Amino acid sequence: MKTRTLLFAALACLWLGSCRKYLDAKPDRSLAVPSTLQDYQAILDDQNFNILYPYAADVASDNYFVSADDWASFSLDGRNNYVWDPQSANDQDWGYAYLNVLAANIVLEGIDQVPSADAGSKSQVKGSAYFFRGYLFAQLANCFTPPYIPGGGAGPGIPLKVHSDINEKITRATLEETYRQIISDLKQAAALLPAVPLVRTRPSKPAAFGALARVYLSMQDYQNAGLYADSCLRQFDQLTDYNTLDTASAEPFERFNDEVIFYATSTGTSQVAGPFYARVDTALYASYSGNDLRRALYYTPDGNGHYSFKGDHTAEGFGQLFDGVATNEVLLMRAECAARLGQAGQAVADLNRLLQNRYLAGTFAPYPGTMGTEAALELVLAERRKELAFRSGLRWLDLRRLNQDSRFAKTLVRKLGGQTYTLAPGDKRYAFLLPVSVVQLSGVPQNSR
Repeated sequence: MKTRTLLFAALACLWLGSCRKYLDAKPDRSLAVPSTLQDYQAILDDQNFNILYPYAADVASDNYFVSADDWASFSLDGRNNYVWDPQSANDQDWGYAYLNVLAANIVLEGIDQVPSADAGSKSQVKGSAYFFRGYLFAQLANCFTPPYIPGGGAGPGIPLKVHSDINEKITRATLEETYRQIISDLKQAAALLPAVPLVRTRPSKPAAFGALARVYLSMQDYQNAGLYADSCLRQFDQLTDYNTLDTASAEPFERFNDEVIFYATSTGTSQVAGPFYARVDTALYASYSGNDLRRALYYTPDGNGHYSFKGDHTAEGFGQLFDGVATNEVLLMRAECAARLGQAGQAVADLNRLLQNRYLAGTFAPYPGTMGTEAALELVLAERRKELAFRSGLRWLDLRRLNQDSRFAKTLVRKLGGQTYTLAPGDKRYAFLLPVSVVQLSGVPQNSR
């Protein structure tokens, strides 16, 4: 506990005390030098690895809208992200993520020097560090790089900070190099992690498989995305029957419910997407049928004819969104990949299994397995939109990839007072700006506008 506290106190001081240390930050090792397996596990057990994930994509997504009066009360960054201002800043998303990357690197650099008779525990710690680094890199890429285009990976990626050396020159990797590093980290994690973690705030083998499936999905590599989704589900495939939940409850989901494979949240610093301000997109709410239990479990009336989001795996509310890995997402990934690969029967079977647990008992009529692949794909994507609404980062990930297909591309629209704001498919604002201080001090290129 002492090691963990001192290390993260040092990290916090570096972050809060000097914006010049975004990437080169390194703790004063005289404060505490990890030396045992317990020390390194304590570093990774810090709650920062379960709460400090990028939030900007959720503020910028189309899950919700806010009133002009509420928007005017938000912070400058919150207002700018909501209307996709070209110069909006997300320095904390960047800074906190790289602080956690730094901590993961410290573990990876020191764990092999620890004498331990328990090889399994040592592998678990090392695998966790690889998982967290890859998971963080993936979310940074989702926010701060252009969308991945198959065959066009020469664009700018993120700085791949894989050492804690403060003298290491900071550069931006290419997009291809970025995703290659993410995949490498998560594959190493999958090889080392146990099938069942001690607690779900720690990563596991199925969590790594699920994260890999998501990364490959974002790359539109549907063959690999489907394979890793299947690998995950072969080890963990529990679903919750929504008929067992209380639709009238303000918090109908338990924090570590049956579907949670890995638990994490994006806490955020803006209340823009919080339930007191955010109102569910009207078209999204209208897409749920009357017998679909998600309508009452996910949303609650706000008293003014609109609805707020309540149905999150975090069981917390107040704008904290689930950022982990869960069975429902993985099942939908496998279904989508099957449809795209011409296996409509498998796609429909996965979708029927999910929806059987989402509709009022006895009211769901399964879709026929004879459905064509195009119809199956459209159906899976429609259900993905409904099932994973307000799942942190996922709607933004979907917009970035689906906008490359004219069948599913969408122009986002915000209206505030008498002004209309739009974000067209392929717009450069789908990559948020890097912090200005990082660009100025390191010389790395900024995202174009």
